[in-house]
Amino acid sequence: MDDDACNHLQTLWEVLETCGFELSWLKLHVKSVLGMKTCVEKVLVVKRLEENVTTLEKILAILEMEAKTLKTKVIEAKVGKVAHRRTIVSRLGATAERQFGFDSTVSRLGATAERHLSAATTAERHK
Repeated sequence: MDDDACNHLQTLWEVLETCGFELSWLKLHVKSVLGMKTCVEKVLVVKRLEENVTTLEKILAILEMEAKTLKTKVIEAKVGKVAHRRTIVSRLGATAERQFGFDSTVSRLGATAERHLSAATTAERHK
């Protein structure tokens, strides 16, 4: 039964009630039919909500995959940054040794920096 038929039945029922006809035998059936409209509307709402949940679950799965990808890229960037720092420290150390003869001091500084970078890299990987 569509909305128009349901509204027509409701109007007809109200008219018949005001006319004073004895319709107690029919009242239960009419109210049941009119109540079905509400049930059908609720079923349609539930179906729409289920579709929304399915859509949101798909979106959530996509976002979780994107988050994992971004975390991987962040770790790769941090590792690249550490490797770049190591290269700079070793180049600076070699340059200072050649130019100023700071062989032992620069070597110690380079080794200390290397240990710190290695510790930072290890800590980042364990997060």
